Amino acid sequence: MRKTAVIVSVLILVSLFGVLALSGCTSSADLDERYTAYSEAVTAAKDTQNFYVKYSHSAEPNVTYKLNYSVDSDSKISAVFDKETSGTVSISHEYIYFGHALPDNVPAKDADASDYRTALFKGDEPPVFDVTAEEFLNLPEIFPYVPENFIVGLDLPKEKISPVSGVAFSVTEGVTETFSFTVTDPDSPYYKYCSDGNYIIVRAIQNRLNKISDADGSFSIVMDYAGPKIVMPTF
Repeated sequence: MRKTAVIVSVLILVSLFGVLALSGCTSSADLDERYTAYSEAVTAAKDTQNFYVKYSHSAEPNVTYKLNYSVDSDSKISAVFDKETSGTVSISHEYIYFGHALPDNVPAKDADASDYRTALFKGDEPPVFDVTAEEFLNLPEIFPYVPENFIVGLDLPKEKISPVSGVAFSVTEGVTETFSFTVTDPDSPYYKYCSDGNYIIVRAIQNRLNKISDADGSFSIVMDYAGPKIVMPTF
């Protein structure tokens, strides 16, 4: 009986330590302590070829904009932009595809590099060929959701960041760190969200920016570094 009791006690302790390990610990810090971590998380988000961005705004509560951009090991691009609109009974999508596409009669498993052409597919319009990545990323529909274009407003010197009264600048829980602050630079696109008690919230996961939002819930930008698999149209 004593041996059984010891085993049960050990199992309880192992389970308890497992729960504690999974839950992690929470810590908070001020701007001076964690500004460098914030700046590095923003900079790290720029250093990627692959990204999946989801943007929503309270001005269009039923619309989500998604940009999925992927470059494989052979430097072939697959990208899709999706304006997703939720209706009363259904969801509609407006897609724009871009990347290395194949003719209808050439399966990917049999394709040579010369079979691929960069192409832009927009709705029911005929494909446009030999479009460059730069041209695609600069399209008016695409440009706002390219990471560098919404990250630049967060690349701020410390003196352009102001702590929020009663809110910790940094809260860390496990691999997630959340930064809360107001922007004092009028040239930043996030400045307009920093009045009447509202402020910016930036979440980093594993030291790389993952989400930008504001306390009032006006907007949300979620950025991952790999999106769902993209199936490119053929031509």
